[in-house]
Amino acid sequence: MTPWQCRAAREVLGWTIRKLSEVSCISYDTIARFERGSAILPDSATALRGVLVNAGAYFLEDGGISILSCPGYGVIRIYREDGDAEAK
Repeated sequence: MTPWQCRAAREVLGWTIRKLSEVSCISYDTIARFERGSAILPDSATALRGVLVNAGAYFLEDGGISILSCPGYGVIRIYREDGDAEAK
């Protein structure tokens, strides 16, 4: 999961950083740093990914995300506007 995928999944799910922090037990500051592109501990990244997956996010190999439990929309896929597939 890239920082962009984390933020996109969180926002599509309608979650704030604070909500993700509460559900994942990862600090607000750690999540904010990660979404800005800073490295975080592998265990923290795994925990964030797990929480987002449990909420309905799927992280695609091509750098996009898919949300399957978005009320009223069914399945949606999101990609970066600039088309830049960040390193995974």
